[in-house]
Amino acid sequence: MANLAQRAPAYLPGQPFQLQRDCSEQTAREIDEEVKKLRDNCYAEAKDMLSAHRSELRRVVLELLKRETLEGETLYQLIGKQMPKDKGPAPIPAEAGDVALA
Repeated sequence: MANLAQRAPAYLPGQPFQLQRDCSEQTAREIDEEVKKLRDNCYAEAKDMLSAHRSELRRVVLELLKRETLEGETLYQLIGKQMPKDKGPAPIPAEAGDVALA
């Protein structure tokens, strides 16, 4: 049963604790099915990503076992990529109601 569709009532001493459902049994079942699909898809995607980059992950793990920490440049070298250039802090976007200070 969907935990997302349940809520705990206010606790009253001496009263049995029961969850209250905010939807029908069918809706709770549909929520469970959708959550399971999302979870299964995310798991499969993560597994595929880790499998596709297994050699890079192995190099990083072996280096971390030697050093315990890695600098960004070393990490990028281990995964065979060039470290991005630092562009500095991002500009703060002006909000519609902001007033320019002179």
